[in-house]
Amino acid sequence: MDVRNIMPRRVAVWIAIFFSADILSLVAYTVPSINILLLIFFAGGTLYLFVSDKRWLLFLPLTELLWGSFGSSFSWDIGGFRLSIRMLIFVLAIIVWLGSSGYRRSIAVMRRNKFISIFFILLTAITAWGFFVGFISARPLSDVFFDGNAYLYLGYFPLWVYAYRHEDLPCVRALVVGAAVAISLKTLVLLNLFANGYEMWNLQYLYLWIRDT
Repeated sequence: MDVRNIMPRRVAVWIAIFFSADILSLVAYTVPSINILLLIFFAGGTLYLFVSDKRWLLFLPLTELLWGSFGSSFSWDIGGFRLSIRMLIFVLAIIVWLGSSGYRRSIAVMRRNKFISIFFILLTAITAWGFFVGFISARPLSDVFFDGNAYLYLGYFPLWVYAYRHEDLPCVRALVVGAAVAISLKTLVLLNLFANGYEMWNLQYLYLWIRDT
């Protein structure tokens, strides 16, 4: 089967998924009570995918990271703590990876490949140094955490080492291209809306949704 014929179809599927997620995100932002139901649904679906096929440990987190920029879509405030879909996927991925002893394969692969090992250790050291500088600068701990928490997702690296197979590269490529096209189209649409100031659209509310998610 010709991969060149499959690639555009895969990209089109991912574009449709990203735009559907945007629509669902706007609905959830408009009706906050839906967030709880969606998070419960996503938790069950995510766990099922992770357990059924370890490749989803790569595909699903990468999909969310490429789509959800700020990572706050489908969030649920619990006693002042905001649980988002990004946090949920990350925690479930770590649990499944540890529970399936995936860390053993990750360690084995990284031992065989010195470049991967050095790359990961270097990134981890740079991140740790950044947190350390924040701590010794007498900044509030909350500021240090919220400024640097995005780098904690480097924790996906050993999971992806465990889940990735060379034959998955076309799928990853289609996912990345689909995300780039979807974000570009979304940006152009929003640029048109805000530049022309259409009265039929509640642009202030649309802006708040984009800013908060």
